[in-house]
This record gives sequence, structure tokens and C-alpha cells, in this order.
Amino acid sequence: MLTAVLDTSVLAAAFLKPGGVNRRFLRRAGQNYQLVLSEAIVQETERVLLAYNRIRTRYPYLDEDVHAFLGALRAVSHEVL
Repeated sequence: MLTAVLDTSVLAAAFLKPGGVNRRFLRRAGQNYQLVLSEAIVQETERVLLAYNRIRTRYPYLDEDVHAFLGALRAVSHEVL
């Protein structure tokens, strides 16, 4: 099986645009490829989605939505150090 590491920009785009190509790619994790993430990437994604006001202004979402998304990422990915 292929292995992929996705960076924060791809993960944030997948969260912000549920119908976008990044989200479609992410949905295939575990089927077409093995997703590998570091805790640093997950934490950076959390910081970007929760703290960047320009993103929060453009895309309305709750903090709970971000935490659910990050939990789902952790569930389908393998962690590397």
C-alpha cells in the first residue's frame, strides 16, 4: 500500500472545503493509501484552524468541528515522530 504524508495546508483545505479535492483525497485514507502524520502536523493544523482570524471570518465553524476533524485524522492515520 502507498504511504502519504499530508501537510497542514492540505489538511486545512480538506476541513474548510468538504466538497474539494483535498477532502476527497483524505476520505480515501486507509483504502488507497496509508496516511502518516506527526503530532506536530496535527497541532499545526489545529493552530491554523483555531487561531487564524482571517480563516475563521471567511469560513464559519465551531471549535468542536475542528476537534472532531482532528480526532478523525488521528483515528485513520499512523503517527510518526
